[in-house]
Amino acid sequence: MANKPMPWSLKGVSAPAREAAKAAAAGEGVPMGEWLSRIIREIALAERVQAAAGASPQPAPPAEPRLSSIERAMSRHSGGSS
Repeated sequence: MANKPMPWSLKGVSAPAREAAKAAAAGEGVPMGEWLSRIIREIALAERVQAAAGASPQPAPPAEPRLSSIERAMSRHSGGSS
């Protein structure tokens, strides 16, 4: 049985995060699913490399809203700031 793509609904993703992902994917001329898959792989690899190097992530300033790694990546790739 082949693995064919299936629809995937993801709850809890903010509207700004969805719009950033759409804009970033469109800006690169790729489908959102392809773009999101690549970003997830890039972040997972970066986190593994960081963990292997023994580096600890820098905490966000208390006044700054906490964003997930994916939201920060979407912001970077769409030209936004976090």
